[in-house]
Amino acid sequence: MPEAGPEEAVSVLGTRGTAWRPETRLYSDGVVIGADGAPVIVPPRSSVSRVPGTGLLEPGRRLPGAAEATPEAVERERAWLAAADVPGRGSPWEEMARTALIDVRTLLYPHGALVAAASPYWRYVWPRDAAFCAVALALSGRRADALRVLRYVAAIREADGTWQARYLPDGSGRVPDDRGTQLDGIGWTLWAAWLLWRTASVSPDDASAATDAEGWADVSPALLGAAEALDAVVDVGTGLPRPSPDYWEKATTDVTLGTAAPLLLGARAGAEVLRGLGAPDAARRCARVASRLGPGIERHFAPHGYPRRRGGGRDAAVAFLLPPFAPAAPRPAPPGTGPWPRSGCPTGACVPGRSGPTPRPPGPRNCPCSQ
Repeated sequence: MPEAGPEEAVSVLGTRGTAWRPETRLYSDGVVIGADGAPVIVPPRSSVSRVPGTGLLEPGRRLPGAAEATPEAVERERAWLAAADVPGRGSPWEEMARTALIDVRTLLYPHGALVAAASPYWRYVWPRDAAFCAVALALSGRRADALRVLRYVAAIREADGTWQARYLPDGSGRVPDDRGTQLDGIGWTLWAAWLLWRTASVSPDDASAATDAEGWADVSPALLGAAEALDAVVDVGTGLPRPSPDYWEKATTDVTLGTAAPLLLGARAGAEVLRGLGAPDAARRCARVASRLGPGIERHFAPHGYPRRRGGGRDAAVAFLLPPFAPAAPRPAPPGTGPWPRSGCPTGACVPGRSGPTPRPPGPRNCPCSQ
């Protein structure tokens, strides 16, 4: 049988794997800027590349929908990158960080939708992913782009102040499936808003003040709604949120650390950003939630070494309780129950949730990172 071409390969991707044993085929060779500003996928096994320092397709190559790399376009994109504060300058990771920042810009639609990838299975806006990308843009000095991302996420919020798992990037607020609400989106969105607000406070830019004011006017109602939702989902008695799918995106009847920890982060962040935006009542509400959610996590998760769920296995979500997401604080764990020892991963990594895939014997071929 002849080898399938790039278009055929894309059409069958996502059909062979499961959440526990995902397929490992290449989904794309990258992404380039489209003629309309939207991201355009570079199919697997392509030989095309981008103009260095930009997300533009190299001249002389053809890809349906791709923007032309005119001298003006190349200059514009390189000027955007030159104005950014690329993390890791002078370090071995500088080029990786620069490429990642270009990727984030390339995945950003003109109207603010930031998709997880250009390939069809991730060409959606996850509030969780969008929050991290907005933070990356803000910390790189691209605050206007970060604010665009937050404005989009704010505009697609649900009436009860929560967010669904993911949304179409067309601005309609529609979802592609029935994954439903994922409560951690509340926390991640409040955190991203706080960090953007802090960067603007530390490094004010008079030239962008008007744009910032307009943008925050659009974002603030979503933050107020998120504060109300946060208060509603965290139980006063247990100090824990109601069960919700987290970054694993699997239905659950248990409260997971992957939901509780981001909500605590959001409560702390919301208390500060909402106070700074002139919403003291909402700020106090977030502070009250933090005062019951923090102890709730310590009571129910700390004695077991911060597992994914109470009585479950270790989970990488414990990182959300540590710097840079939270102030440094001693977190003793019973001997042998800490999240990192005996992870079984030769790379030193921790499996995202050990209550998910069945653990396999240590070794490079069985390393979760290689699956």
